[in-house]
Amino acid sequence: MPSPASFRCVAGSASCARGANRLTAGSAAATHRSIRPENPERSMPSVIQRLHVDAIEVGTPWPDLADDEVHLWLEQLAPSASAREVSAFGRQRLGQLLRHYSGIDAEPALMHNEHGKPQPGIDRYPRFNISHAGPMLALGFARSTEIGVDIENAQRSMRSHELAARFFTSAEAEQLAQLAEPLRVLGFMRLWTCKEAVLKAIGRGLSFGLDRLAFDINADAWPHSLLHIADEAGPASEWQLHQFEADAAHVGSLAWRGSPRRIRVLRKL
Repeated sequence: MPSPASFRCVAGSASCARGANRLTAGSAAATHRSIRPENPERSMPSVIQRLHVDAIEVGTPWPDLADDEVHLWLEQLAPSASAREVSAFGRQRLGQLLRHYSGIDAEPALMHNEHGKPQPGIDRYPRFNISHAGPMLALGFARSTEIGVDIENAQRSMRSHELAARFFTSAEAEQLAQLAEPLRVLGFMRLWTCKEAVLKAIGRGLSFGLDRLAFDINADAWPHSLLHIADEAGPASEWQLHQFEADAAHVGSLAWRGSPRRIRVLRKL
């Protein structure tokens, strides 16, 4: 059972590098293995959709959140903004949006599950998730279903081949290794956001295991579909995944389990 906690913004996802550091610290999580569907009859894939954000709605006045919608808010602070400033802005924006969606003009009361994921304290609050990378902030909201969002800087320098071989499935690592170097990092980051968005929607984060869900990747470095996921997360076919490019440098993914919903991409004027 989640325990009451004072209002605070917990992204539920660190950057890819910090996440890899946490995995490295635990030998069990860092053990590389090839995934096999725990129940082959439940292994129908889920095709990943691309979400185009070039026509972002200006949320003025802020729209209501319908039961069949998902709202993705994208905010970009000044490039000079520190991580602390982005985090503080995220807390402020999250509180504003929860008050708007719930109609409760009071500081949001949140709970945290046993894995530390923040959750609404009362039913009138929608489910939510938040992520940031550099000056870019992403917030996802949905009613009656858990949601996960992750955003990362795809232009960062990293040893993507080593990280993929250590933490992803062997098939994913092989597919990434076949890509030319400029695409390899991009494909790695896109795949990372897919995995983390799903794990955040599950409510477990990286402790669930990055190699317990498997994707395939096309020659353009886009994850194409969720092939398999551990049985405890439900059939792969029940998952909805949408990838987006917030700008030239940032890629992200949005995930939830359940029926397709209309997605509205928003920003504050």
